[in-house]
Amino acid sequence: MTPTVTLRPATLPAGSAGQPLRVTLAGQADCSTVRLEWPADPAGARFIPRPDAHTPNEGWQLSINGDHALDIHRLTPSSSESLTTLDIVGLDTTERAGRLPVTVTLVDAEGRPAHTSEHLLTTDPSTSIQNFTANPMAIKKWEGNDHTITPDDGLPAGSVNLSWKGPTTGGTYYLTVGENAPYTPSIITGSDGVHTCTVDKLTASTAFSLLWEATEHATAATMVMVTNGDIEAGSLSADGIVQILGTPQQCNAQADGTWCVVAATDGMLLITLDRGSVPPGTTPTTTVSVTPSQGNPYNRTLTCATSSTQTFQAHTQLPVPKDATITLTASSAGADIKINWIPFGTSNTAASLTACTSGKGNQT
Repeated sequence: MTPTVTLRPATLPAGSAGQPLRVTLAGQADCSTVRLEWPADPAGARFIPRPDAHTPNEGWQLSINGDHALDIHRLTPSSSESLTTLDIVGLDTTERAGRLPVTVTLVDAEGRPAHTSEHLLTTDPSTSIQNFTANPMAIKKWEGNDHTITPDDGLPAGSVNLSWKGPTTGGTYYLTVGENAPYTPSIITGSDGVHTCTVDKLTASTAFSLLWEATEHATAATMVMVTNGDIEAGSLSADGIVQILGTPQQCNAQADGTWCVVAATDGMLLITLDRGSVPPGTTPTTTVSVTPSQGNPYNRTLTCATSSTQTFQAHTQLPVPKDATITLTASSAGADIKINWIPFGTSNTAASLTACTSGKGNQT
């Protein structure tokens, strides 16, 4: 009876994750060696066995055969078992995600190939979003004219490219633009594993939040400044590089859902609300209040929207003037609140946010 060969899992993490691979031989497999081969292309998806790669199965021993193959040798006499399971421990893959063809050859005691099968695995990054950025970070506003975006013409006013690295299979990306409802964007994935999409017709500074909806969720946030292209200033001088946007910083609300800080510089606050461990039937809300040192306070309330099949995140962004007090209050314990602070100007260090006298402020 011809043996059936299967490889599991069909999807492996890209990079140095050391994911075990299981080879199952169903049917009479009278062989002395099980050989796995894959393309040697260093730029494509392929296995990279670690020096300590091995099989824990008794009676078998693993050896690395060049840079694109490995052998699992039988140390004991062949048996009459109709099911053989071999685990390979210590396999990494290249960082680049993609399809990974693998050829499995069963070699008999005379060194001749007795059975060959072809398999197609997939490598994918772990469930995380990396390097989520907007390019450019400052654009002219959309003036209301319809336009078509083409690679040759470049980006018209009000348009920005978003790019990131993240998963490619097993889930769906949702993009939130400002306070609009999340939607599934049109995504292009390049050969380098970078995802890109374009957002257009922006008329105001806007925050973007990206959600990967799968068994394990992942989120990321960024923003773009929209201007009229003119700067009104006086008595300015610079000797070198002038940094307008500071490094984004991630902050945490306290476990009881309260957070209070004072901004030492102008900036933009980006907030994401997720249900977290809030039980079904309860709608988590979060209110963010900004009290300037001069002028009237203003606030924004976030509520998680729910469809028939899933719960979306809620997002908002607020401009914050220098010396303003920021207060965040959540209605439901257990909600997951992510706070990102983007300072403007020269006071762009972690000290640009300081805790209120109540001591509720907290940063990471």
